[in-house]
Amino acid sequence: MGKLTLDQSAFKALASETRLDILKRLDDKPKTLSDLSREMDLAKATLHEHLNKLTEAELISRKEREG
Repeated sequence: MGKLTLDQSAFKALASETRLDILKRLDDKPKTLSDLSREMDLAKATLHEHLNKLTEAELISRKEREG
């Protein structure tokens, strides 16, 4: 990822403790939705919503698996 610009959507995304926790967990290495769900004890649907907010704010990017 390139230069990070913090705009209003980024600040809104960072206002959540859960999303901050997600960012910390993704700092070490990429993880799947299932990995994060198990680690954080969150439903996949809930986690998906948080990941969407982080993606919309361009704080993370999604990688598609092959196959």
